[in-house]
Amino acid sequence: MKVAFTTSDGTHIDTHFGVAKEIDVYEVTKDGFNFVETLTFEGDLEEAAHEDKITPKMEAILDCKIVYVKAIGKPVGNKLIKQGITLVRAQEYDKIPDIL
Repeated sequence: MKVAFTTSDGTHIDTHFGVAKEIDVYEVTKDGFNFVETLTFEGDLEEAAHEDKITPKMEAILDCKIVYVKAIGKPVGNKLIKQGITLVRAQEYDKIPDIL
């Protein structure tokens, strides 16, 4: 299964989903895990009206079963949950290598 992490440095889960410029994706199996890709998103994601920039981000992770985030807005979170994605809000000390 694929697992995604919102990150600014490839180690920490330190980015809100809506403003994440990078999402790292891993393939996780019973035997271990492999890095798949870093999804990159451009533009000013800090704008208040950025719904049109969230849709491509949501579509890019639809093949992931779990998405770890620092935070996520309720409307976007609900849409992802309806698509069968499990959302996990990471704790401040959580790191991608530790979770994998």
